[in-house]
Amino acid sequence: DVHSVTDEPQLLHEQQATLSNGNHGHIKQKIIIVCYKLPLTCMYNQQTTEWEFEWEDIRNVLSNLRVLQSSGEYTVNFVGWPGVTPATIDEQEALEDALYGLKYACYPIFLSEAQINDCYKVYCRSILWPLFHYLMPTNDYQFGNNYEKYWQSYVGLNNLYAKKACVAATDTLDSSQGDVGDYIIWFHDYHLLLAPHFVRRQIPLAQIGLFLHTTFPTSEVFRCLPTRKEILRGILSSDLVGFHTYDYARHFLSACKRILDLDFHTLPDDGALAVHYLGRDVCIRIGHASILSHDIHKTAQSQKVRAIRENEWKKKLKIGGSGSSGSRKKVVL
Repeated sequence: DVHSVTDEPQLLHEQQATLSNGNHGHIKQKIIIVCYKLPLTCMYNQQTTEWEFEWEDIRNVLSNLRVLQSSGEYTVNFVGWPGVTPATIDEQEALEDALYGLKYACYPIFLSEAQINDCYKVYCRSILWPLFHYLMPTNDYQFGNNYEKYWQSYVGLNNLYAKKACVAATDTLDSSQGDVGDYIIWFHDYHLLLAPHFVRRQIPLAQIGLFLHTTFPTSEVFRCLPTRKEILRGILSSDLVGFHTYDYARHFLSACKRILDLDFHTLPDDGALAVHYLGRDVCIRIGHASILSHDIHKTAQSQKVRAIRENEWKKKLKIGGSGSSGSRKKVVL
């Protein structure tokens, strides 16, 4: 059930059905989930000289998106940094082959220490994240002196992820899940706000989604970013942009108007919000990452839970204590 994880995959599926001419038969749609770090842990077994992997808990939204493949309509691939960068090319190739052979094929990107520091630790975590949460990094006098260096690192990393996403999307060797038809490249979070732009340059007709897992500030705060126009244009290179709440989407639309002078409108088919940018309607949707509701419902209806409910339902918990006069008081819950 697509809705069991989050609303966004279904929204992307609806848009894909609108844009494409439709596929028939049992052709699956490929979803390439692109995130800064793959939602798994890589461990090298010295005894077997093989790589071993452990997926993160399903409470991790990105890891939980694997459930989309169980519906039979999709094949799910991941693109991202595996959390480790082997020292030699041979070791990197061995890890890449092992990740590609997983049930949910992964396309790794190996980052250098400089990229991790300049892009992730400084630009993402010390500039973008604070600003998105209304903390002004411009208060640091080093902000202006070093911004261009860290910005170029961010641009380079996004270009790197975009190229790997295009490889994953157009890879015809992935036949383990049967025939694969159209694909959606789905970027996640503020680490990859420019990546849709680079994908659009390589594959102009690609179907691109972007979901922002963090807040989006008001236009007054966002415009303090020196490269505000470039980031907005990168986001608008997507076909669909997802936010957690309407307030975040409203702030984004306000930034598009005040910084790029772009108005929003509603689509005639379903009334969805959209921004017209370079001849395309970029849809704006609000969706909440959620738990596996159907599994929770199934467990709640199980015999074990029913027995607990029948045995414990009528029991009362009494909390007793002594008052100031020495009399005992009880509260029944």
